[in-house]
Amino acid sequence: MQRVVVIGAGIIGASIAYHLLQRGVVATVVDRAQPGTAATGSSFAWINATLDNPKPYYALRLQSMLEYRRWETDLEAMPPLHWDGSLYWEDATPSAELERAVREHQGWGYPLRWVNRAQCLQLQPGLASAPERALYASLEGCIDASALTRALLNVVRNRGGYIRCDCNVHRVKQRGAGGWLVQCTTGAIEAECVVIAAGVDTSALAEPLGVTVPLKSNAGLLVHTKPLPQCLRRIVLAPQVHMRQQPNGIVIAGEDFGGGPGSEDEHSAAERIMAALRCTILEFAEAELARVTTAIRPEPEDGIPAVGFGGPNAGVYIAVMHSGVTLAPLIGRLAADEIVDGVHSDLLEPYRPGRFNPGIS
Repeated sequence: MQRVVVIGAGIIGASIAYHLLQRGVVATVVDRAQPGTAATGSSFAWINATLDNPKPYYALRLQSMLEYRRWETDLEAMPPLHWDGSLYWEDATPSAELERAVREHQGWGYPLRWVNRAQCLQLQPGLASAPERALYASLEGCIDASALTRALLNVVRNRGGYIRCDCNVHRVKQRGAGGWLVQCTTGAIEAECVVIAAGVDTSALAEPLGVTVPLKSNAGLLVHTKPLPQCLRRIVLAPQVHMRQQPNGIVIAGEDFGGGPGSEDEHSAAERIMAALRCTILEFAEAELARVTTAIRPEPEDGIPAVGFGGPNAGVYIAVMHSGVTLAPLIGRLAADEIVDGVHSDLLEPYRPGRFNPGIS
């Protein structure tokens, strides 16, 4: 395997290209935008394996969290990872379903525990109204996903790979036995294998190849504040706002784990998030909005990843998912192994694109 084209310069495409390089395959990465923009650049970038996950998906996410430790050692110019944990609570008394999910994850060995109000304030001073009870997940973290994507692609470029940005892919076309043409605005690129890691564009690129990958339309909005005093010790997931703070003092916040609503007026949504942020942390009472990021987040319609070869030909590899920031290190490594060695990863078996395509393995 010598010629691979990766369509998509988000964090998943970048990770696959990086891991292919580790296996001796120099890839060409193409994207209609700049690296780490679109969904990656608008991600809350929370690295976790918590709660709404059946055990196989939990195990996949947990393994990928551990893979981040490898990147901290091996990746050149690795952006800082912040493993400070997260605090989560709800307005109402925790539901029986939440209690069950917590016990289940504790039984699987995940470091997740309930803390009382005093403990919550120790973990995160400055809360305007600390909850009676909150969940503390000590293993979780966050990262600048765009910076990480650029770091991965810089390694690929510096070792002979090609990064073609602002390059719109029109079509992927089979060219004889075992060959492919990726037709884009800068010309046609020949490949023995094409990886489609194109986020929300995945369906449109895969469909003409006989591969159906139905995606949800899932818009997300995040606010970015002007720099604030360093107050957030960890990720705070309060009922009305989820927030984390960068080393430069900027706070990134949204209304749910992935961002916020996309169907209403952007200004109204941003102001509501800012109001909740100001009311949650005492020292953020005068927080000012700097900018808003919005993006359509890619997510297969059943909520879990679609990863693997698709269609009647083995030369097209699909990789699309929500939770891309959490899953990127592991998905990249496993995908590279499958592409280069022809192995089938047991960890990826529940997530094959074939589940949407009866008769395709």
